[in-house]
Amino acid sequence: MGIKGSKNNKLKRSIFLLLLILFLVALGTGAFFYNYIGKFSKNYNGQELKNKDIDSTVNVLVLGMDIGDPKQMNNKSVQRTDTMIVIHYEPNEKKAILVSIPRDILININKSEQKINNAYALGGDQGVKTAVESIIDTPIDYIVKVDYEGFRGLIDAIGGVEMTIDRDMYYDDNEQNLHIRFKKGETVLLDGEKAEEFFRWRKNNDGTGFPNGDLDRIENQHKFISKLIDKSTSVSILPKVGKLLNILPKYIETDMPPKNIMSYGLSFLNINNNDVKMFTIKGIPKDINKVSYLIYDNENNDDILAAINSDTSAASYFTKKNLKIKILNATRIYGLAANCAKELEKKGYKNIVTGNAYETSKSEIQLKDKQLRSIITNDIKIGKVTSISKKDEDSDIIIILGRDYKKFGEEQ
Repeated sequence: MGIKGSKNNKLKRSIFLLLLILFLVALGTGAFFYNYIGKFSKNYNGQELKNKDIDSTVNVLVLGMDIGDPKQMNNKSVQRTDTMIVIHYEPNEKKAILVSIPRDILININKSEQKINNAYALGGDQGVKTAVESIIDTPIDYIVKVDYEGFRGLIDAIGGVEMTIDRDMYYDDNEQNLHIRFKKGETVLLDGEKAEEFFRWRKNNDGTGFPNGDLDRIENQHKFISKLIDKSTSVSILPKVGKLLNILPKYIETDMPPKNIMSYGLSFLNINNNDVKMFTIKGIPKDINKVSYLIYDNENNDDILAAINSDTSAASYFTKKNLKIKILNATRIYGLAANCAKELEKKGYKNIVTGNAYETSKSEIQLKDKQLRSIITNDIKIGKVTSISKKDEDSDIIIILGRDYKKFGEEQ
């Protein structure tokens, strides 16, 4: 594939993530507009799944489809999935997990080594469903297919999304008439065109950018999706319902029955952004016969599998390995935060950053979700526990070490 084709595929994968969230918007608002619901259920065959209660946990596989071969009349027969996301939703708990499955994951289809994004072209709905189930080790209940076209119109329909830019983004591609201009620190209302630019950016003209390429870009996109969910579940979306419901069915189809769409939609209206967790299946890069694959990594996906294979919800969303922790030294003791980080790493925490804060006498733990209290307070004895402020929402836990803090091993 040429450079231009590669860039277009990366754009499509980015767009599909947004269309997925916009589909959830349609679920939430569509419950009041039954006429529109049937337009989504193009693949619904009239058969209810056995023992599937609309109040029970559901796993929905969202497929972002490429355009196939435009030269063929029935090009769906050669379509592949540029994006695969499993939505694990627990209506009673009002909690959801979004699990992205990299398209390069290696699977075996008919004794042949294939990338998982080729499973649909080889086996249709059932083929890709079976492939994904083998990865996540849990049944898929419904499939949603998303077409990438119309992205800009959909973002414009909800009035855009406000983002604070956390790095300079300056990139030009004259061939694609792409010119990205975002300055670190500015707050921008991203309309459809600007949102597309934000999602496409990976590096600047001078070569600076995300150190880990697409993996870091996924992290950047998750920040946008978080903001999008906030807006989509607020009352400000209601005046835009009619426009959304006229646009979305052109790009989305599902085998989910209409009554389930309405039920999950009503439930989703009440979801809190903190109760939507986003993960990516991990793999180890490997070249086989000059083709790049990701080899599924069993050990490093344990936390994700535990979360989507449990109905108990709260605790299963959080494991020490996936928590984002920031430790701030608010004393004049050199290396206090670094030493604290080392001790927490011994206890199983993996994703820790350290820094400094204004000097304070009182230590404090700040939490993004109150369910985290029982995890972190078992490992570090700090009595004051509060909630994380909006400006620090990229962290799950912030630990501020004040002058009263006792080091690990000292008497508390």
